[in-house]
Amino acid sequence: MDPIANNIELILTVMAVVGTMAGFLSGIFGIGGGIILVPAFFYMFDFLGYDEITAMHLAVATSLAVSVFATFSSFRSHLKRENVDTELLKSWGPTILIGVGIGAYIGTLVEGLVLLKVFAIYLILAAFAMVRCKETKPLFRDLPGQPWRGITGVVIGSLSSMLGIGGGTITVPKMALFGKPMKEAVGTAAALSAMICTTGAISHIISGLIAGVSIPYSIGYVNWAAFVIVSPIGIFAARLGAMVAQKADANRLRQFFAIFLVFIGVRMFYDAFQLTAYYDDVRVFVQQTLGF
Repeated sequence: MDPIANNIELILTVMAVVGTMAGFLSGIFGIGGGIILVPAFFYMFDFLGYDEITAMHLAVATSLAVSVFATFSSFRSHLKRENVDTELLKSWGPTILIGVGIGAYIGTLVEGLVLLKVFAIYLILAAFAMVRCKETKPLFRDLPGQPWRGITGVVIGSLSSMLGIGGGTITVPKMALFGKPMKEAVGTAAALSAMICTTGAISHIISGLIAGVSIPYSIGYVNWAAFVIVSPIGIFAARLGAMVAQKADANRLRQFFAIFLVFIGVRMFYDAFQLTAYYDDVRVFVQQTLGF
């Protein structure tokens, strides 16, 4: 029997909640939403009976695909409010896209847990730095010039591609610490996230087709059913998030984003050190309680 058809109400409910959360975070923080989407999709595909390797491929690829429209919606909203540094976008964007391609390749060669540990440490340190750094007193005056800006762009693109995220969790704190106003950092990050998610999603579709994978309701590694359901919800939620970001106090927004980064970093530490037994116990408990 089709596990999706048998659990359609639960799946639709979960996708609606996840799409709303990811889209709102995309709008307010300029991120792709992968921090929410990847684990949510992973556990959903795992629940539907896919093995963990396939579930993770599907989760990462589908997360990037779903985030495309949400990040573009967020980008457009911020652009209308003149919160996007187009010059920085032109100079930084190409190197980030190069990094996305590199990351897609080396992601199969590098130990994933090592990347998670390094990334988690970075997020927590960046969060504490942002809390201590007022918008009027950044740690640095401006972003570094070339070639360092290009090098950091490649690194950001590579990490984002390997972790299945839009990159806002890296670009926002970096721009803020180098003197960018918080609202402008969020708006520019939304544009960069749209570029990363689009390129990443296409690469996962192509890699899946080249590998000859045949997964129900999927094109390559992108699950089109989840994409069709979650994307429209994410678009509207992203616009709402962008409106909130525009009206919010910049320093308060910085503090909330720092808290968000700490939350992400702690979650990644759990993943990196393989402390997943707790999540497995919770999942089993929920399944038994609800009779799945």
